[in-house]
Amino acid sequence: MVEFVRTSLLALAAYGVLGLFFAFVFHLRGLHTLDTGSRGTGLGFRLLITPGIVALWPLLAWRWRAARRGGSFLGGTDSPVSARQLRATHALAWKALALTAPVMVAAALWWRPKEAPSSRIPTSSHAPSAAGSANHLKRGNASAFGVWSPGLP
Repeated sequence: MVEFVRTSLLALAAYGVLGLFFAFVFHLRGLHTLDTGSRGTGLGFRLLITPGIVALWPLLAWRWRAARRGGSFLGGTDSPVSARQLRATHALAWKALALTAPVMVAAALWWRPKEAPSSRIPTSSHAPSAAGSANHLKRGNASAFGVWSPGLP
C-alpha cells in the first residue's frame, strides 16, 4: 500500500511538472491561438488561468494541436457549436462526476487505517485536587491540562 501511494504521488508530481512546463509554453505561444480574446491581457488574467492550464494540460495540448492543423474545436462561424451539444457535454461531465466522486470517497474510507493511532502521551486518570495541584505542577509531572510530562532536572 505504501508503494502504491508513493508511486501515485510520484505520478501526480510528474503530471504537475509537465503541466507547469506546458503552461509556460502555452502562455507564450498557444493561448492566443485557442482564445483570440486573450490577446493583450495582463499578468493577473494569466496568473488566474494558470492553475486550470496546469490541471487540464493534456486537453489543452490536444485542442492546441487541432487548432494549429487548421481544425476548430469550437466550430466555425458557419457551423458553431450548438447550445444543445454544449448541454449534452456538460450533462455527461456531471454524470461522470456523480459516479466517480462516491467511488473515490468509498475507496478512501476502505483504505484508511481501521484503528486510530494510539496516543504517545499518557494522560492522567484523575484530575489533581485544587489543594495539591500547585505542588503537583511544581514537580513537573503534569501540565495545566493534566497531561503527564517528565520534569526537567
